[in-house]
Amino acid sequence: MVIEILGGIQVVSSLLQAGMAARDAWKEAGFGKDEVSALSALHKAAEGLWKLKPKQEEELGALHLATVARCFGHAIRRHQEYSKALSTQPPALFQNVAEEERPPQPSAKQIERVLRGAAQGHIAPGALPVGKLEIDLVESLTGSPLNTPYHRFLWAAFFEPVEGEPPLLKLEPGGVREFERSFVLAWGEAMASTTGERLRLYLEDLNQDYKPRLVQEVLISDMAAWGSRHTFGNLARGDSRDGDPLPFMPLEEMYVQPLARDARDRRGAEEGPVLERLERVLQKQRIVILQADFGMGKSLTSRMLACQRARKFRDASVPTAELELPIHVRCADDLRSNDLSISGAVQRARQRQAETLGYSLPIEDKALAFPSSQQKALFLLDGLDEVHLGETGLKTFFDNIKDKARGSPRHRFVIFSRPGAIPSSKDMRALEDIPILELLPWNKEQVDEWLARWRQVNEGRGPTQEEIEKQGLSSLAPTPILLLMMAHTWDPTMTGKAISRSELYERFFQSIARGKHEQDKDTHPAISEASTKLRGHLIDKRLLDRRARETDAMLWLMSRVAWESVRLEQRGMFPDSEPVALERRHIENLLFDELNFRTGDDAAVDSVRVGLLLTLQANLHSHNASQILFGHKSFREFLVARYWADRLKTLAGDPSRRDTIEKSLLGASLLSSPEDESFHFLVDMLNADPKHGWLPGQPFGLSTQERERLFQWAEERYQDERLMGVESPPKLRDDLSSFLRQAALAIGSCLYPDKGLTTRDAYTLRSLFAWSSLLGNQLLLRAPRVKLNGAFLSRMTLRQADLSGADLSDADLSDADLIRADLSGANLSGAQINYTYLIHADLSGATLSDADLSGATLSDADLSGADLSGADLSGATLILANLSGANLSGANLSGANLNGTRYSNGTRWGNFNPAAVGAILIENPELDN
Repeated sequence: MVIEILGGIQVVSSLLQAGMAARDAWKEAGFGKDEVSALSALHKAAEGLWKLKPKQEEELGALHLATVARCFGHAIRRHQEYSKALSTQPPALFQNVAEEERPPQPSAKQIERVLRGAAQGHIAPGALPVGKLEIDLVESLTGSPLNTPYHRFLWAAFFEPVEGEPPLLKLEPGGVREFERSFVLAWGEAMASTTGERLRLYLEDLNQDYKPRLVQEVLISDMAAWGSRHTFGNLARGDSRDGDPLPFMPLEEMYVQPLARDARDRRGAEEGPVLERLERVLQKQRIVILQADFGMGKSLTSRMLACQRARKFRDASVPTAELELPIHVRCADDLRSNDLSISGAVQRARQRQAETLGYSLPIEDKALAFPSSQQKALFLLDGLDEVHLGETGLKTFFDNIKDKARGSPRHRFVIFSRPGAIPSSKDMRALEDIPILELLPWNKEQVDEWLARWRQVNEGRGPTQEEIEKQGLSSLAPTPILLLMMAHTWDPTMTGKAISRSELYERFFQSIARGKHEQDKDTHPAISEASTKLRGHLIDKRLLDRRARETDAMLWLMSRVAWESVRLEQRGMFPDSEPVALERRHIENLLFDELNFRTGDDAAVDSVRVGLLLTLQANLHSHNASQILFGHKSFREFLVARYWADRLKTLAGDPSRRDTIEKSLLGASLLSSPEDESFHFLVDMLNADPKHGWLPGQPFGLSTQERERLFQWAEERYQDERLMGVESPPKLRDDLSSFLRQAALAIGSCLYPDKGLTTRDAYTLRSLFAWSSLLGNQLLLRAPRVKLNGAFLSRMTLRQADLSGADLSDADLSDADLIRADLSGANLSGAQINYTYLIHADLSGATLSDADLSGATLSDADLSGADLSGADLSGATLILANLSGANLSGANLSGANLNGTRYSNGTRWGNFNPAAVGAILIENPELDN
């Protein structure tokens, strides 16, 4: 090898001398076999590029090196002739004197000496890693000629000191730019030659074909290793934190495969392991949806499937085009509401994965491009529910996927989502022919299997299923995320008192924060001290009770950060704003600007920031992805609810602080989408038993007085129609009050089981929707038992609204959109509901006597047990509606479409004959009784 390297150096030396001697920047010059062989040996030793490139292309690599050397030599000559800045260290080679007085150029011996010296520091076979080396090498070879490893090598040889000796050539100030200009000019002439054309085509091939294959191999190798990474944060074992309260949980060691079935045919539907079911469906269909509620293992399944497919791709011995390339897309980070193209999402996903491995590639780089139609590919799009698309955006998203699937029979797609984000095929035709699988809760065997795996990674500690049953927690065990929390916080001495989801989450986070704090006392005292300092700041600002502990302070900050991430994420709902991912700088700004840490507290701020990220199970290698920061989507939802519960409980205890607390709750919607669990967590917390013995730092439960004060606040805030904004007077488009009024209405409606909020006048609720209507945003309405009698709600969009038990008597709901709304038990007597959309609505047990439902669309609506006596249903559409046990005596059904409408023996029709118009009698003993 040494002899081969020396032979290559001799050739480079001769090329440099040829360039220095030539008057023209470039002359066509061939290379003999011996020279090509010598240069190839040098090239291989220095770069290792040929591990994957065909051997017959070595001549082109040698040509690249030779061309750089020739141009470099010519740049030295040009600089000698025209620049006064170039001089030499002894012996003086190029002095600023007349040409006839100049000393001779460097001899071959001098040039070879500096080349060998540079080679000793630059050429070390086997020392450079495969992967990053090769990708970076292609970047340098195909970019600026000044950045090639050859130019850098020659520069080091002539212009940098070696082992303490001064460089052979010296550049005075300004000489560098002059030298580079001469080199680039020579390079341009070379590229215009016949030889240069061959070289240019070779470099283009590297960039367009070879580099993408390299990037793909690196990404596949990384994905194949996901099975050995931590379940939370996808961290490698070596990157895990010291003293992490959770044990290291490798994905493949902890993953228990859920069962799945057809979500549209649940009766007798076949159940089977989800990965097998997915593969079977994908043999017939190229698009499939996998849905499940929070914490059921959707994301783990997507990562496990990606890992398995990556290993299969990496280890196979068949041509790449015949293998199915897995691509994992994290919708929260890679899908944009303003760019719903699948190609864009895939490019961003591959760019993000490359960045985590240390490669910074521009989004337009061909290495990140969407796979060609000839390449088999499996696209796994995880967390569709985490992106706010709206109905139009969702339709566009699925239309785009269908277009991609039609464009190539070799591309297949799996979309992972919570059910609430997937409308029925009747609501969205784009979903009609897409199969939907749903994950099932774990059975006892699966729970046992997971608990056994937990004990293996947790040094043998952990409960058995029998112990869980004794403590009354068996109803929570079938949900994987809840089972993890139970196992981690297991206390065999606890009583058998059942606890809510929120209480289990609180126990889990208290354990995480407490374990981290205790560990930090010994291993990270600065972080422990920062927790103490944080507690002091929160107490001084009256944000924390004086009796609260350091762990409560950390949990308070975790909750505040979670709310900040929601506010940043929802910025796109306001004019001229874009959603922003939570980054570390936002945490620092919060500490300085809101909690008044001083500039001199940098060390404490950094400790709090790092401690917070560690406590949140954050991936410290992640640049900005907010969902990674919180490990699991439900973690953030719980923490957001905890922050709201803390602020509301403080408000209920001290109403004088109302303005300050309300300001802290502005900027985003607590009820952003039906599948977001933040509000449900909050209701759990506020309605928790106040006698449970909650500590001062835990915002659970309300006293009788606190509950009444909070109810009064909610009613006042909901009815307050004044705008709130940064500017004064605020503009409607910048109004910040709508989200707070929306939340107040929902909160007040859930504080008592038999009492709802009162509406001031006919327009109060309508005014709440003015801002969202102006900007095209949809507000989710949660208002059970609200008093809306006589309200003017005509033509309003109230999809999926919860108005169960509400008083809507004499209200005007004409032409309104109440698709999938919950109106069960509501009083709609005398209401105008003509031409209203009530498709899939729940009107069971509702009172609709004397209501005007003429022309209304009630397809698939549930009207079981409803009182429709005297109602006007003329021209209404009741196709497939459920009228079991309903009272339609005296109702006007002229022209109504009852084709397929279901009724029972207990349904009262008066003198009307339902069978004659296509209604179907069903057996429903429960309703008949």
